[in-house]
Amino acid sequence: MFKKEKRKSWRSVQSPFIFNLARHLEAGSRYVDERVVADEVESDKIFKNIENLRADLKRSTDTIAVEDHGAGSRVFKGSSRKVSKIAKHVLQSERVAKSLWKVLRFWGMDLEEKDKRKLSVLEMGTSLGVTTAYLSSAGCDVETWEGCQNTADFARNNWIKLGLEKQIHSKVGKFEGLLKSTKGGWDMVFLDGHHDGEATLTYVKELKSKLGKGGCVLVDDVVWSKGMKMAWRELLDDPYWNVTVRWRGKGWLFHIDGAVEQHIALSCVFKF
Repeated sequence: MFKKEKRKSWRSVQSPFIFNLARHLEAGSRYVDERVVADEVESDKIFKNIENLRADLKRSTDTIAVEDHGAGSRVFKGSSRKVSKIAKHVLQSERVAKSLWKVLRFWGMDLEEKDKRKLSVLEMGTSLGVTTAYLSSAGCDVETWEGCQNTADFARNNWIKLGLEKQIHSKVGKFEGLLKSTKGGWDMVFLDGHHDGEATLTYVKELKSKLGKGGCVLVDDVVWSKGMKMAWRELLDDPYWNVTVRWRGKGWLFHIDGAVEQHIALSCVFKF
């Protein structure tokens, strides 16, 4: 655990905001907002379709010629990558994806009631598009960025199979260039690509001015490497991010006006 962080279970969190985040990430259905539970039941068909797709990808004999602009891979050595191996070792798990769905659905419902608009989400790192499908099915306006055209095309074919292709806006290019060319305005950014410490700090710095009011960043693999651990320590020390939550190897970054500084390492309940 990092020096600034305090380890807590979702039950022991006192901040109402972080408690709502934590319970939707880790608690069972009886502790989740009843509206979210009702929507989860209604969304069961799309969840099954997504997971059937995941199962098909794990059995796939296809390969993708990947152009990797990130920090490389511990799983793959060359540019030709088996889809089955990507599906088994790279994608967010079903449980993690569903937890993100619950959080975004909870936030989205409140936003729809107050501002009459959908939650806006950017995913930086599309991969095979499975997590993207979960983000979209949460009722969000989803934009997803991918550095490799072949991977982005493969993901789009997956969304077509799920009937979600019209709900997802995909862009291909290097993250740095895409960030500089966009106005932003997102409510949440999921940084799930280019797992390099220095690059992560650069992207997060740029995102400060690109987020919508009250927007947050979720950084994947903050303990993946020495460089990512160092980057996370620097983000904890950045006074701009006055509320942070580390969860399942990922780090949530929030800038909340008037909030007491808090850095929490959330104890995990569910098992993979």
